[in-house]
Amino acid sequence: MQRLVRVFEDFLYGFDSGVDVPMEAAHALVRGLDSPALIDLAGLNRDDRLEIRDLIPTAAEELGVAIEPLKAVFERRVREIAAAYLAGEREFIDALTGILALFWRYQDEDIGYYCGNAMLDLELWLDVREFDHNVDSEAAAERDFRARAVTMVEGCGSCKLAWHRQTSTRAGEH
Repeated sequence: MQRLVRVFEDFLYGFDSGVDVPMEAAHALVRGLDSPALIDLAGLNRDDRLEIRDLIPTAAEELGVAIEPLKAVFERRVREIAAAYLAGEREFIDALTGILALFWRYQDEDIGYYCGNAMLDLELWLDVREFDHNVDSEAAAERDFRARAVTMVEGCGSCKLAWHRQTSTRAGEH
């Protein structure tokens, strides 16, 4: 069920433009999930984007799952990238660019701001290093990113993201 909900989120919020919702719906049916809207989704072509968009909320409701608002999904995805980096499952540059891409993609939704301009400083470092090898070391940038990744996962009392304020263990940490 989690996989199907993630596919729904990917499609609805544009996290993965290549997601094949009808194929995933068919796989969900094979795994034993069942609803009329899910059957309808499985019968569509992946290019039937409007029909897919219309059917997803109905399928989710019939299956008894909720599609979280964009802000909650965004925050969870950022935490997932940071946690994967901290667990050694993602490389530094890959994690940094993944998080920055999400922030820039959704900045107009008023959810892309994180603990001041720290991530933007790292983006500047990332951009400049391609043209000038006399910038701060990658090790220094990675140390800064690691500190930011920890606050993304554990929380930050002064951050504008609600889940940071809720999970902060030390007031003002960021």
